Amino acid sequence: MERTASKRRLRTVAVSFAAGMAIGLVVLAGLDLFSRNGSVKGSATTRILINKAERRLYLYNGLQEVGYFQIGLGFEARGDKLKHGDGKTPEGKYYVCAKNPNSKYYLSIGLSYPNIADAKRGLEAGLIDSEQYSKNCDAINAKQSPLWDTALGGEIFIHGHGATRDWTLGCVAMENGDIKLLYDAVSLGTPVEIVAGQKQEEPSIAKEESEKYIDPFALARINKEATIAIKSSVDGGPWRAVKALYPLKGQRIRLKVDQKAGTSIRWFRISPDTSKIYKNANLPWDEKPYEWIGFAKIDYRREKLDEFRGHWEIEPFGKNRMHIAENQRYCRSDVGSFWFQAEIVKDGVIYRSASISDSYKRGLSPEVFRVSIRQCEGYLGYITSFFNVPGLFGSVTYQSNNYIGVDCADVLMAAYGRFRNKPMEEDFNVAKVVTQWRHAAECEIMRGTPSKNLSFSGDIRAGDLIAVKYSGSRQYQHIGALYGDTDGNGILSSEDLVIHAGPEPLRLSSLGNGNFDGGVVIMRP
Repeated sequence: MERTASKRRLRTVAVSFAAGMAIGLVVLAGLDLFSRNGSVKGSATTRILINKAERRLYLYNGLQEVGYFQIGLGFEARGDKLKHGDGKTPEGKYYVCAKNPNSKYYLSIGLSYPNIADAKRGLEAGLIDSEQYSKNCDAINAKQSPLWDTALGGEIFIHGHGATRDWTLGCVAMENGDIKLLYDAVSLGTPVEIVAGQKQEEPSIAKEESEKYIDPFALARINKEATIAIKSSVDGGPWRAVKALYPLKGQRIRLKVDQKAGTSIRWFRISPDTSKIYKNANLPWDEKPYEWIGFAKIDYRREKLDEFRGHWEIEPFGKNRMHIAENQRYCRSDVGSFWFQAEIVKDGVIYRSASISDSYKRGLSPEVFRVSIRQCEGYLGYITSFFNVPGLFGSVTYQSNNYIGVDCADVLMAAYGRFRNKPMEEDFNVAKVVTQWRHAAECEIMRGTPSKNLSFSGDIRAGDLIAVKYSGSRQYQHIGALYGDTDGNGILSSEDLVIHAGPEPLRLSSLGNGNFDGGVVIMRP
């Protein structure tokens, strides 16, 4: 591939089309930033140089220039930033101190302005006091974000939303496609130097117009069959082609797709909407309670994991973990179940692993790759692996075993089957579960307080099941598992947590919440 004699540009360019279909893609500057494990090669020496006069951001791997991006600056582009509101982009040596995947400017990378030199100048000018100066220096020395709320200004980011003009309040602006590439290529601590620079000859208009960023996935047609396998490794163990894995919280989880020549890859996270209550049968307070009404349609969404684009091997729960917002009800980011999909494009065709499109009337296909993280060892740990699974009143065995949806009894039995490596073979209701195991204790609970002392050192333990018969009922109606001696007083009390589902998803609540007020029986699985 020929390169221009001037600076290389970090862009993907479609070089030829036939009958309206792209037949080849060329990557300028080699784009050989990424190693096989999906990390940036030589990430300890990767650095960014921003030349304000040239309006360019250069990316280096060690001493080698990899490519550049066009940028926009603050609305008052000339000169160094001195104070809040001056509209200038700072000059000096900084580092990446923050990454925000939810920026209102698409994606953003935070820079460590003001640095120590900036703070010293501000102290001498009376813009900040000695306490602010000291705190700012401490933050810089610790490689953290400096003070951003002083008269010196702050919150200087590299972000998206366009690089055709100088329009920001002091930030560095890029095109969205460019910031996506840069966001993936840098990590926290990456050195960034901003210089005034000297303006060089502008690229010709013909060259600029010939360089168009084209997403190869946007041009391709989809192969409807799921033909890609996601492989997984836990704690450096062997790579295995399984549909689901059950690691402990804190274990290293790696996923990969076997790399193929001439292809690109992207990753997705698939998430059920856990804010909704789903039902196969009428709820107890509905008309015709418990009557079967058919398999519920569970809503899923597919979220592109841009931070892993181009990475054939990823660590979604590692240092550069995927962003998981816990703003959705019953959504956990540390434990529970997470679903993934990968797509590759080759010769104008997208090949994929199983996804939402493979769902059918009982819910998401078990072929969709799943990671179910356990809080701890043992039976209780397998119960926690059902966090993030939708609540589904009247769930059937197939749905519970495959983490599609659960109610209060089936989640406990499905977790027990997984713990024993013997999947549940029949549906369970609460009354049926109560007959399965030895009763360790019985009592009344009122406002979360048991009618007698039950000791965690002798009578009960974490992982025991607790079923309740509400006032006026002849049958046990709800069931969960004791999570442990939460308040540390040694006995079952109102502050202790119970893990339970139905009709909402699996969750933790205290006995004082009232869910188990009534006649209870505690069982030992």
